[in-house]
Amino acid sequence: MARYSSVTKHMGRSNRRDHLTLAMMYANTEKEERMPKLLKKLLKSAEESSVRYEREFQRLINKRKDKLLLLQNSIDDKLKEGEMLQCLKQINEIVKSGSPTQESLARSQKLTLFYMSLN
Repeated sequence: MARYSSVTKHMGRSNRRDHLTLAMMYANTEKEERMPKLLKKLLKSAEESSVRYEREFQRLINKRKDKLLLLQNSIDDKLKEGEMLQCLKQINEIVKSGSPTQESLARSQKLTLFYMSLN
């Protein structure tokens, strides 16, 4: 509307209003004619963005699952190592205790089987 200032500067009050009213009506008509194309373009852009963001979201979820799985495997490995160490300590204690008894042989056999199952 600023471009009409030089044109309407020397007009009378009623002519200025008529001229500016016609200019606004013309601008609004142009805007209304462009609106369907613009809305269609914006809808298409929003749909494409939605698909892109959904893919990115799924990628981040999968990355997070992979990290959690790796962490869980690491924890499981550490627990297994701890169980192996405890089993080996018990076997060493049985060996150090001297001559085997029926009870110690049974315990030793159970520990050996358990140790083998960890591997």
